[in-house]
Amino acid sequence: MSPSPTRGAGGRRARAPGPPGDRRARRGGPRPPPRCVARGPNLFGAGSAELGTIADILGEVPLIGFFANGGGHQTLIEHWNGSSWKVVPSPDPGTSDDFLGGVRAVSARDIWAVGSFSDGTGDSTLILHYDGKSWSQIESPSPGTSADLKGVRPVSASQVWAVGSLIKGTTTKTLILRMKGGRWTQVKSPDPGRGHGRC
Repeated sequence: MSPSPTRGAGGRRARAPGPPGDRRARRGGPRPPPRCVARGPNLFGAGSAELGTIADILGEVPLIGFFANGGGHQTLIEHWNGSSWKVVPSPDPGTSDDFLGGVRAVSARDIWAVGSFSDGTGDSTLILHYDGKSWSQIESPSPGTSADLKGVRPVSASQVWAVGSLIKGTTTKTLILRMKGGRWTQVKSPDPGRGHGRC
């Protein structure tokens, strides 16, 4: 697979960052993943993929995004196994669109990914968790008439933060969620902009 520019899950053209695994190759360690990952048209027979977020933990590198399925979009997660990328099953709770835009790992058996899904009337927050065996959806608050998440950051195995935005009426506001004790809740956040707050 030739290195080439790819679109990140946010839609901007960017090069996926070279993970710390590049240093392992020079020391004779496991083969690092390609610096850039690009998918051509007709992935799974319809549309094209947008990938771009890498989280390197203990040699395992999940890369997340979404792909067009002909009638909407579905989540897309690939894992690097040391020699090649492999698409792994991931939840798609939406009836029309599912997107992923942020991923972080605590360990190879504790990885979080965030984004949004839609039932055709508005977006809801989407939080996925990988336990070393499979990805599953975790229940999360979706305040306002529409809400999505752009980034996630674990502080520890028991505390994780996620940020994004929500729409309330005609106003876009910042959105911060926190997972503590296994439960996600919304945390009050400032909105410095006039109707256009985003995290």
